[in-house]
This record gives sequence, C-alpha cells and structure tokens, in this order.
Amino acid sequence: MEIRVNKKAQEKLHQQELQSVLNYAQSVANRGKEYFYHTKHKGNGLSSWGLIEMVEEATNGTVYGGYKCISDDSIKFSIKN
Repeated sequence: MEIRVNKKAQEKLHQQELQSVLNYAQSVANRGKEYFYHTKHKGNGLSSWGLIEMVEEATNGTVYGGYKCISDDSIKFSIKN
C-alpha cells in the first residue's frame, strides 16, 4: 500500500490559516491596535516564515512579521499605520 500526502488538502489548510490571520488582523486594526500575536497551528506543513510571507503578500506589506517576530509557536504581526 502506498501512502501519499494530499497536496490539495495541505494547500487548503494553508489558505485556512492565512484567512484566519487576515480576519484577526482586520479586527485588531479596527480596534486601533498596531500588533497582535498568532499561534501557528502545528502539523500543516507550513513554516512560520512561510505564513509570514503569505500574510505580507496578501496584505501588500501592511501586515508584517518583522525582526525577531517568532518565539516558540507564536508569531508577532505588526500593522502599519
């Protein structure tokens, strides 16, 4: 029996995590805050830096990770004014 990774399912998990970050970033920005922390989900095959790149690309750089933004499984995202 062969066991293979379902790449479509993995990409769907990545998009779900991205959408989760974007939704939370919008709610944080609406409250007037300039940063927030996101706990990355384990086991979806997406690195912290990969998620940061996806968020920065999706928001045209208005939400970004920055220097030393990763600690353990938590990522600090900042929102430009």
